[in-house]
Amino acid sequence: MDDIKSVIAPPSMPAPIDYFNKYFSNDFYEQIAYNTLLYTIQKGIHFSPTNAQKIKCFIAIHIIMGTLKFPRVRMYWEEAYRINTVANNMTRDSFFQLRSNFHIIDNASIPPNNKDKFIKVRPLYNLIKKQCNSLIKERNLSIDEQMVPFKGNLSIKQYIKGKPCP
Repeated sequence: MDDIKSVIAPPSMPAPIDYFNKYFSNDFYEQIAYNTLLYTIQKGIHFSPTNAQKIKCFIAIHIIMGTLKFPRVRMYWEEAYRINTVANNMTRDSFFQLRSNFHIIDNASIPPNNKDKFIKVRPLYNLIKKQCNSLIKERNLSIDEQMVPFKGNLSIKQYIKGKPCP
């Protein structure tokens, strides 16, 4: 019976952060920190130096905010609603400063005749795509499709003939 359990279940289940770290290496965080500092230097903005650890913290705070969904971002630092995980790791002003200067690529490297609307996040997309393509492909898959109503404007929309909710 123990032999069957060892074949079916792994001896230890990786933590969610382990899965997340498979997609984003330390080099990627270093690249973001470098490009963020480069942007502030190019724009002449007074900015406290950042590093890969601060970028990781910044992304983690955004994940927490996406989960809790307070009505205003400043509420995570307010005394009545304070979230210690957020407030103890980054000050409110540092968060907003990093948020307004966050850059994945160097803007100077964008060619003048660029047609790619996603060029500023293309490295992030390519990194995730590369890691997804390296996953082991399953044999038995089930895919469920759902149409989500959307009433906003989007410049990259496609016309799909016969779509139930145009």
